[in-house]
Amino acid sequence: MPPLDRLKAADRRKIHRLFAEVSTRNNATAWRAVDIWIASLYGLTAADVQIIDDTLRYNLPFAENRRIAQLPPTHDERHDFCATLTEELDEWTARFSRKLFILSVPAAPLCPWQFVRVGVDQAAPAGGLHDPYQQGIVLAADAMAASEILIVDDTADCLWIGRLNQARYWSRSQARLVARHIVWEHLAFLTGSKAA
Repeated sequence: MPPLDRLKAADRRKIHRLFAEVSTRNNATAWRAVDIWIASLYGLTAADVQIIDDTLRYNLPFAENRRIAQLPPTHDERHDFCATLTEELDEWTARFSRKLFILSVPAAPLCPWQFVRVGVDQAAPAGGLHDPYQQGIVLAADAMAASEILIVDDTADCLWIGRLNQARYWSRSQARLVARHIVWEHLAFLTGSKAA
């Protein structure tokens, strides 16, 4: 934290407002405002703060954090993952006038994997990911002891992404990493050229 006497007058006033809010309400919203203000002092972006939040939520060595990390992702967490992945890839595909749709694909409730489809169609094929294909992806990922597997489906012009069914793999920060991986390894798919 920068020394208080070096802060601008507006920032020192902000400390008093934030302290008053935390001391009276002491809720997640009040503390979030403190986090955002501290991040602004260090020049951190919203994405930087998200990485810090995810790291503290899932990677601390405490039993509760490990439990939270290993729980299946909620519907909202999967939705946020897909929304973040869409947002990240849209910046790239807009350059090539190629619109991609990221869809969460239902898997069996006890499946240790969950899937996302990145493709040019707004709707996944009827029935989602066909079971033999899903089983093949799962077997390949298990054989590699992987936490993620990405398969290019040239026929359907899409990518299938399988990730372990644990919340730590479905955060917004993880979605940004998946987007980087796609950009680095599958740029031809993003541009719409045949060699993905």
